[in-house]
Amino acid sequence: MSEARYLPVLDTEGRLCETAPLLLLSRMIFPNDAYSAGVLVDTLQNESSHDSHIARLLTNSFKREAMQAKSAGELVRLLAELSAHGFPSSQNRAVALAVKFGGDTDEKLKAGYPVSKSTILQHFHNYKDVAHLWAAAGHVGDMFLKLLESTEGLETFLAIAEKYQRCLTEDVQQSVSNWNPWKVPVQFAQPELALAIPHWNTEYLDAAKGYTKRGGN
Repeated sequence: MSEARYLPVLDTEGRLCETAPLLLLSRMIFPNDAYSAGVLVDTLQNESSHDSHIARLLTNSFKREAMQAKSAGELVRLLAELSAHGFPSSQNRAVALAVKFGGDTDEKLKAGYPVSKSTILQHFHNYKDVAHLWAAAGHVGDMFLKLLESTEGLETFLAIAEKYQRCLTEDVQQSVSNWNPWKVPVQFAQPELALAIPHWNTEYLDAAKGYTKRGGN
């Protein structure tokens, strides 16, 4: 069993370090490539406008990586939403819904995400160790980069990510091998925090129920 990994965002006194936002983002893009993560941090530190440069990186230089990672995060959000609507929070059920609705343009799953089961699973495999972080990024939407600009905002983001991390703990470790997530440091957990889960329309509910009727888990 692999040793637990915690996001390297704290200084020696257990507080958020000055470069915490950059260290966080670098791991979100390169979860298992320490060298590339370090190069990205160095690059961002040399930029005069972190927020605008990060946005450009996510839409240009790392567009492919970001798309795959966002896809993995959306799968985690589906797991949380399944649980909130009273369904078993299983990876197979979430993938089935992602395949069915992955091309929708509503606020649930944005157009452009992969719609084949094999592609969704491959993207999740590539980014499973940081999928909870990308789920949190999807949860806060356009506020993601803005939250990284302040200590309070980063703490809020990490608390949301920790909630999604718990969701993954309930399912993924039971069904996915070699899962070694970049965990949120324990001091950022907020047990009282309740995630705002969108209410599913009839089509989504019927699809989830239909999966149960076919005998899926």
